[in-house]
Amino acid sequence: MIWNSKEKQRKKIKKYIEEEIQRETFLPKQITPSNGVIPYQLHLAELHAILENAERYLPFLKESDSTGLTVAQKIEELFSFRIPYFVGPLYKDPEGRNKAWVIRKEPGRVLPWNFESKVDLKESAVQFIQELVGHCTYLTDEKVLPNESLLYEKFRVLNELNNLKVNGNPISVQLKQNLYKDLFSKGKKVTQKQVRSYLRLNGYVEKDDDAELTGIDGDFKNTLSSHARFAALLGTSDFTFAQKKMVEEIIGWATAFGDSQKFLREKIQDKYGDILSKAQLKRLFGYKFRDWGRLSREFLELPGVDKTTGEQLPLIQKMWESNCNLMQLLSDQFTYRENVEKKVARNEKTLTEIQFEDLADLYVSNPVRRMIWQTILILKELTKVLGAAPSRIFVEMARDANARKERTVSRKARLVDLYKAMKGEGKEFLAEIDKKSEVDFRRKRLYLYYCQMGRCMYTGDPIDLHDLFNDNLYDIDHIYPRHFLKDDSLDNNLVLVRKEKNAHKTDIFPIEENIRDRQYGFWKMLLERKLMTEEKFLRLTRNTPFTDEELAGFIQRQIVETRQGTKTIANLLTQSFPDSEIVYVKAGNVSQFRQNFTLVKARAVNDFHHAHDAYLNIVVGNTYHVKFTRSPMNFIQAYRKDPARNPYHMYRLFDYTVARNGEVAWEKEKTIKTVKAVLEKPSVLITRKPFEAHGGFSDATIISASDARKVQGKGYLPVKTSDGKMKDVCKYGGKTKITGSYFFLVESTQKGQTEGKRVRTLEAMPLYLVDQLTDEEAMLAYCKDTLQLTDPRICLKKIKMYSLLKINGALVYLTGRMGDRVTTANAVQLILDPVLYQYVKKISDIAAMEVDEEYLENRKISKEENLELYDALIHKYETGILGKRINNVVGKLKEKRDVFQETAIIDQIHVLMEILKLSTVDNNGVDLKLIDGAGKSGKAAINKNISNLESAYLITQSVTGLYTKSIDLLRV
Repeated sequence: MIWNSKEKQRKKIKKYIEEEIQRETFLPKQITPSNGVIPYQLHLAELHAILENAERYLPFLKESDSTGLTVAQKIEELFSFRIPYFVGPLYKDPEGRNKAWVIRKEPGRVLPWNFESKVDLKESAVQFIQELVGHCTYLTDEKVLPNESLLYEKFRVLNELNNLKVNGNPISVQLKQNLYKDLFSKGKKVTQKQVRSYLRLNGYVEKDDDAELTGIDGDFKNTLSSHARFAALLGTSDFTFAQKKMVEEIIGWATAFGDSQKFLREKIQDKYGDILSKAQLKRLFGYKFRDWGRLSREFLELPGVDKTTGEQLPLIQKMWESNCNLMQLLSDQFTYRENVEKKVARNEKTLTEIQFEDLADLYVSNPVRRMIWQTILILKELTKVLGAAPSRIFVEMARDANARKERTVSRKARLVDLYKAMKGEGKEFLAEIDKKSEVDFRRKRLYLYYCQMGRCMYTGDPIDLHDLFNDNLYDIDHIYPRHFLKDDSLDNNLVLVRKEKNAHKTDIFPIEENIRDRQYGFWKMLLERKLMTEEKFLRLTRNTPFTDEELAGFIQRQIVETRQGTKTIANLLTQSFPDSEIVYVKAGNVSQFRQNFTLVKARAVNDFHHAHDAYLNIVVGNTYHVKFTRSPMNFIQAYRKDPARNPYHMYRLFDYTVARNGEVAWEKEKTIKTVKAVLEKPSVLITRKPFEAHGGFSDATIISASDARKVQGKGYLPVKTSDGKMKDVCKYGGKTKITGSYFFLVESTQKGQTEGKRVRTLEAMPLYLVDQLTDEEAMLAYCKDTLQLTDPRICLKKIKMYSLLKINGALVYLTGRMGDRVTTANAVQLILDPVLYQYVKKISDIAAMEVDEEYLENRKISKEENLELYDALIHKYETGILGKRINNVVGKLKEKRDVFQETAIIDQIHVLMEILKLSTVDNNGVDLKLIDGAGKSGKAAINKNISNLESAYLITQSVTGLYTKSIDLLRV
């Protein structure tokens, strides 16, 4: 609409605007992203035109100040300015409470027109990258090297090359070094074909010998590309110390700046512009370096001693002068691992001295840091209760969630690809595979059958597919016997064989010579067609028995932790409890123990399984510890001398009594009874950490002023709390669902019919006011002015979220608010007898599956059993402390019993799983629609006015739950 000088047009426009304002539709806010397709430059051009026109009647827009910019120019700067992502927050808290890395040139207020004079962009970018750079796997205080640094490339190549074997024999150190210099230094990928050719040309093997290369997976994966690039750039492959330093620094900058060529060019030209020619610089700027490694320079240059020779060398130099890979150098033969542990050890503090701030330097996430602190608090309290520190502390080695995950291909897809590559020869097998589903290949025998082209691995005889699952005819064998090693890897250790061959082999290793000689050609063929891994091929063809070092190493895997994250935590515990032994427990061993003794875990029943897992970690960990001690080699030597007195089998450890030096860790057939009795006890203490909520102040959606006026603005948060002009939500709208940080208990005089009566209410403290309402005076003002309470008195200043309450005898957690009601969650653990507990485990597994009636029948799942559990749950919610549950639905469950009885069996299972949620901390209600109930039954909430309750207590617990204190909320 265009303004016209004619008065008639002006009046028309004025009338239109007034009507639009009256209807609250004037200048509607655009809530679609449609204008996002308009280039930013067009908006800027539009702004420039607007300002240019406005300058005609607003002369102040043309005024300039000491910066030389006019007001109009500053407005454009404000519109177009963006803080670069690598600069981050401009305020850097001196105490480090905010995550900021900005590097300032000078102090003062930062504005768009003085940004580059206040902020050092290059150094801020470097600091930003350093913040993203990870820490060394072993020396966690040190930063990792670039993936393509000279030193890290050397490590990666040597760590791979040192494993190389020619015709089954390790290569000499001299040959290794020659391969490194003559092949790898060229910077290209080295293939097996090139290595074989090099060996023949240099007389290491006969000219007609097609040398067998093992120890590597196909061609070499690592190269010395950076070395080759800079050798070509500098005209020499033998870098001086100064050249190495320059190259490493340039690679570091290039990796850090990534695609930010401007900063990189400036950095290199500033420092090395007088050393490198223009042609060298031009070539250098074309190089790309990406990604970071996992190890630091300090680790790779860590000194260590070979205990067998007494020779001391830095780790990387030892890799050069020997054929040891990293894992071998970290073994007990060398002192590198011990030196790592010494370097990561922090200044020791006693248990009473250590504080949460002492964990700040641990390179773990904040949630993990808090869990560590909770663990220390528990140990502190237990030490106080017991009067002494624990003799042993058991640390579970869970599966590493941060481990690098390899891309997986389904078993069926892998077999299809391999057989397609065989063309005509694999045609029949391919047709059979196509007919089977992916689920079929979950059965190990079937997968191994096709990996072995339908033949027995030890005889080469064809296997009849129809008899494959006949246990009397065929079996799965472990190449490395289970007696010595826990390894159920399909790719590396399992083979499909005729039953009599497995029975004959027993625990013998290596495989008998006549089998090796007869089957070598077949195994080689499977290897070449990639139906067998190189590791499995090496295990099958090996002709030497296990050494003592290998046997000790197999045991070591079960009792020693290698992940630095876990070891860092263990080091902290060692410093806090110098007189306690730290014993590692592998989670897989505990899981196997549960399976062996049918100790089921039904998470749906209660939270006891966490305590049970901890207890079983102690049982299993202590048995391994007493059996093998901290020195598996000593145990193996004793086993060699007297196997009868030192029996062991890695899969049957608990079949024997385990004792050492008078300490009995496990008594055959006796200790398991004690374990089961302990697991059946209902005496587990459960505690939850109360907290103050953080995060967003409210829901992000802005609600219109007309909606706010309908409730007189109650429950609305201004769009801008810092702007006094915007505080009227009835005029400008606002946000709802205001986040409460915690609760406080206030007493006030009631209005209305019972005016003058004093009542107590649980009021939520809005998160956006936490920093303002810090004292009682401010809280009272808030109660009077905002909550409209008469003559308020603060009874308790703070009751945190998830505080434990006892309301009319029911134990609940305080979880939030919903209007004038306070929401709660169940805090009582459900206890079932062992038979029902195991039944719940069965149905909880089935609930997430698609099954038929035959499957249910085989698993002994029936309507009769379901009804028995249903009745047991009704009894639990009708009697005892669970009977006091807020908004108890037991009446509805009794009323719908007949409906449940007639419901389909699989639907019954889903109903039972829903009912079980009533005894968890889940407060979203349970879905009983399958038995004609409500979709969200049993949501527990109480009125925020607690004066009419029979009883209301706040229960504070110590971290272990051993100490409790009750506060009467009706009297305090």
